[in-house]
Order: sequence, then C-alpha cells, then structure tokens
Amino acid sequence: MDEPPPFGLPRSSVVGVDRHGAEGDGQSNACDLNSSESRSHGPASAAATPLQAAGPDWSLRARAQRFRAASRAVEVPLVDRLRFWLYYIGLAHGGTPVYSPTRDACYAEGFLRRGYDKQLERINRRLASEPWRFGPIPVPVFRADEVSPIDQDFLTRLRIPYVLRGAARGLPLMDWSLDYLERGWGHCTGPINAALDRPDPIQTRPTKAHHYYDFRLGTLGEVAESIRRGGPARFVVAEDVMHADGGSLLRDLDLAHWERISGWERNRGHWLRSRLAVGKVFSAQLLVQPERAYSLWHTEGGDNFFVLARGRKRWTLTDPIYSPAMRPRVKRSTNYTGSNIDVRESDEIQRRRGFGGYLGIPRVQADLRPGDMLRVPAFWWHTVETLPGDYTLAASLRIEPGPSLVAPGLLAMRLMDPQAHAMMRAYRRFGRISDALIGQPRRSRSQAVDGTARGTD
Repeated sequence: MDEPPPFGLPRSSVVGVDRHGAEGDGQSNACDLNSSESRSHGPASAAATPLQAAGPDWSLRARAQRFRAASRAVEVPLVDRLRFWLYYIGLAHGGTPVYSPTRDACYAEGFLRRGYDKQLERINRRLASEPWRFGPIPVPVFRADEVSPIDQDFLTRLRIPYVLRGAARGLPLMDWSLDYLERGWGHCTGPINAALDRPDPIQTRPTKAHHYYDFRLGTLGEVAESIRRGGPARFVVAEDVMHADGGSLLRDLDLAHWERISGWERNRGHWLRSRLAVGKVFSAQLLVQPERAYSLWHTEGGDNFFVLARGRKRWTLTDPIYSPAMRPRVKRSTNYTGSNIDVRESDEIQRRRGFGGYLGIPRVQADLRPGDMLRVPAFWWHTVETLPGDYTLAASLRIEPGPSLVAPGLLAMRLMDPQAHAMMRAYRRFGRISDALIGQPRRSRSQAVDGTARGTD
C-alpha cells in the first residue's frame, strides 16, 4: 500500500519489508511486520528453543506494542460493545431459532431480536462510514531462538497474534508427508469437509455456511486419495487420530516443547495459574488440506498454536473488539463461532452482501512457511487460506488462555457453555478430549430440516 500508515506512526513501525522471505515463497511486505530476520542474527537453529536470558528485549516489546495499537486503530465505543454482547447473550439463550432458506442462525421476531439488530446495525453503520484504507497489517514475526521466556510471557499478556519462525524445526513432525500419514493412520476416521467452496452467486445476501462446510465422518486414507486426485476433501481439527497408535503423532509434536513456549512449564509452580491450567496444552488436532483450501471467518475460545509442517498458509485476523463487524452467527456453543464473510471477495461484493462495517476495521495478516508457529489468542477472529503449490499438513494445539476481558461477551458465553465444561471434565478425567466432544463432524444448516439445531454452523 502506498498510502501513509494510520495512527500517526512512521511507516517503518507499521509495515516492515521481508527482505529474506519474499524470494521463493511469494511473501509480500504485508505479511511480515518488522521481521526479526532482517536483524543481524544468524539462521535459526534446529529445534529452536526460547532464549534463557533473564532481561527483556525492549525492541521486541516495542514492535509488539506498535502492532497492538495498529490492530485496534479504529475505535468502537465500549458502551456500544457491551450493549451488543448483552443482546447477543440474551438472544442466544432466550431467542427462538427459526429456519431461513437464505440466511444462517435466524431468530423469531421479538424484543431480543430487535435489540440485537439495533445494536449490530448501529456499530456497523459507524464502521462503514469510513472504510479502512491501509490494507492488511503484518503480524509480528520473531525468530524462535530470540524470544526469551520473559518476553514470551509479555507477548501472552498482550493478547496479540505473532509468528515464531522456525519454532518446529528439528521436531519429528517436520518429516510428515501424505504417504507417511496414510501408511500409519489411513484407517483412522475423523471429520472430513468436502464442500465445493463456492460463494452464493446472488451477491445481495450473505453466503450460507453450507457452501463452505459439508462435514461427514471418513478416513484419513480417503482424504489422501482425494488430495492426490486434486479433490476438495480435507481432514480438519481431527483429535482422535492424534491418540491412535499409542499417540505416535503426539510424540512427533513434542508437547513439552510447546508448553515451554506457552508458559505452562513456569505456570505450574504458580499457586493460581497452576489451578487455572494457564498455558496447558489440552488438545492437539491434525489438519490435512489440499491446496487452495479455505475457511470462513471464525473465532474460538482457547489460544491456538498453529504449527505448519508442510505447504504454505495465509492467515488473516482481526481483534475481538470488532466482533460486531463480523456479524457472528448467534448460537450457544462457543467452540466455533462463525461468520459468513469471505475474505476473498472484493470490497464491492462485500458491500452488496451487507458487510460495509467489516470494510472499516483493521485486519492483520501472516504468511506461514513449514516450521513456523502462529499463536492465535483466544477469541481473535481469523480466516485461513492454503496457498497454491502444495497440500498442507499442520497441527493445531489448543492452549488454556486463562481469564481475559478482551472479549467479555464471548467469555461469558463460554462460562455458560455446557459443551466447553464437558470437554474440560473429560480432559481432567481421561487426559484428552475427543472429536465427538469438540462437536465434529459439525452438522451444517443445509442438513437441518428446521432452525432448531442450536450450535450448528
């Protein structure tokens, strides 16, 4: 983008040019904020681990704070956000769902529905009045071996996404391939999404979720064969397969390595954080996806360490304070709160579909290479694209984030969510959760005969 950066900061503090990563992987300067690789360090070491230095890195902290300011550059008044969430919670728990052939998550007319719509449109009109003109803000990128534990804790408290470049180098998961997974776990069943991924051709309304999601149970072998044929099938957020064969894939991940980064190794000695399990990895999920695979905008309740073993991914994210602009599908379950916005559509199409408020918010972006880890804080909205050239293999590690008021409505919903409580009870009792507890495979609204299936997408 050639325009000056917003919020009165010098250009170098907002958009950094990736001098090392642009060649060979097509990564633009919109995807690498002040990349640490441009600093005078050598290459990241194999199985990179955080530094054990005691003192903070003030340069790293300054970059992170500039990013946080940039990602929240557009104001949404706190009073408006609180009113929005009060009506959201009320509608999710007290409204009457009704089926609509053209829209997801519809509710019958009434006081709660009118109040929710009023607050939603009020915020979106304000945001739509001045569209965001600066393009995606690059997510901060740090070398895995330059971030000390004290700086990791600082980044965690700041509640921002960031990339640790090369954090998985030297771990066994970097040897994963389609053939390797098929030989060892091809018989394992899990949630398969085989939707054709086609937006609604009628551009004056949102695209319903079933255009992107069509879940069923199937085997990892089916997905491998589909990918070889150029088909759309993908294995998504599959937990059970990670525990098959005595947990071999979990050992490839080396959970202890990630819990040092998440802070659990330090928190387990703290009287309160240990009781809240802050930083504990409570779920590990496998993702096997063809090139050009895509997910709609969505948000989830736990921190996410997304670890890429093969292929390239582009993540676009936005701060949870902009939840009203995402026009979330109202439902009780908080494991997956979705939006119907397709980031690949042009601004003009977004306006036609009624998403003018979305065009007024800052969005941030990161391109991931094999070996990278992206930390996605709880409740940050995100949409993910598999870039062309190769299929992707990845693991998603769900981390207990601890209490935070960054998204008070979603936090309140999660505290009232029986599905979330059931997962944590299962983890405490069995040391793991399952695909069934996560809610996989999800049932799309296209498969419902009416609108009474709360918690569907």
